[in-house]
Amino acid sequence: MSRFIHSIITLSLSFLILPSLSGETLRLESKEIERLFLEQNRELIAEKMNISIDDARIAEAKVWENPELSIGDINFWKKKPVDNDGVPMEYSTQFSVELSQMIAISSRRSKMASVEKANKQISLKEYEQFLLELKIELRSTLSRIIYLEEFGSLLNNQISMCQGIVTGYGNLYKKGDISLNELMRIESYILSLNSDNTQCDIELNTLYSALKNLLFLDPAVSLSIVNEENIFPLPQSLIYSELLTKSLENNPELETSRLYNECFKREISYQKSLAIPDLNVSLRYDRYGGVWKNYFGIGVGMPIPVLNRNKSGVKVAKLQMEQNEIKTENIINSLKNEMHEAINNYTLTYDLFERSVNNESLHQMDTMLERYNKSLLSKEISMIEYIDYIESARETKDIIKKTEYELRVQLNRIEYLTGGELKNEN
Repeated sequence: MSRFIHSIITLSLSFLILPSLSGETLRLESKEIERLFLEQNRELIAEKMNISIDDARIAEAKVWENPELSIGDINFWKKKPVDNDGVPMEYSTQFSVELSQMIAISSRRSKMASVEKANKQISLKEYEQFLLELKIELRSTLSRIIYLEEFGSLLNNQISMCQGIVTGYGNLYKKGDISLNELMRIESYILSLNSDNTQCDIELNTLYSALKNLLFLDPAVSLSIVNEENIFPLPQSLIYSELLTKSLENNPELETSRLYNECFKREISYQKSLAIPDLNVSLRYDRYGGVWKNYFGIGVGMPIPVLNRNKSGVKVAKLQMEQNEIKTENIINSLKNEMHEAINNYTLTYDLFERSVNNESLHQMDTMLERYNKSLLSKEISMIEYIDYIESARETKDIIKKTEYELRVQLNRIEYLTGGELKNEN
């Protein structure tokens, strides 16, 4: 109860505080973003309401049918009755009243409630799957944003460095020491860098818009993501048999498919119960409708299950169960192949990342860039050699950052297949 109250207070404070942050910058770590996502995401809140809807259906399935009250045989034109001596008697209107109640003798309501309970379990697993999918989408978006921001920073550094070269070359051009062609070459390269930087900013705007949608934030709120150090598990710790077992036990899609099998079993039982006729009990009162002044009678009715025994309903439920069993087998096979592929892709990406990070010569690129700047200005190397090197350095740094991003994507894929986060044993 205390945790429920705490959640309500936290959510209420979020609604009060977040709108007031319009125009300000939220600097958040990934864990803070995920917490905000769980509290604010409207799709998640709406999806969770399906569970309450199923609770209402369970309660409705247990309710008896309403009794039926009917009044009829009202005769407005009946003459006043007379006795045997022809003396008029007190005037009485002819009418009848009937109260009837349908009684299900096949436990139909309890079986229908059982079906709805299975549907509730399905809704719970579908909610878990939806939550997991949105979490993976959120983490992939964050990883992409971090990569693009680092790539944009790399481009800005190179643009700034090249601007310094343009300034120095401009002075040399005025003195007549270099040709206009060399100056235009470096300016053209800066234009290319600016174009790449603009495309990077456009994609960042799109991703930040998607992130704000996931967090239900106002467009005026500015977000800043804290880039935390990534610690990736060793490929040797990702054992296929263990991860596959975990996936077969916890994967929400597979669990949902298995629950559908149970639901169809209960549906078959429910459809068979519909073949058993319902009992209709009635109590009737008739006034002056026959030879008696006041007539009370009891009636019992039941349909005769001769022409329709609901065979089609039972057959449909059986076919749906067989169909779902085939789909379940396909999901299991797909999980096996996808897990094998995901682990192999992670291993390949991890190896490339490790080779890149541990390469000592790559860590000296910034020092080499400074030397190339001085060599270019002192005309020890040509402009073509200079641009070729800085382009190669930029591509190399981008490969390292992109590999780190792809590694996070591959890890997210494995976590999605297993239905939960992996413990880091690195």
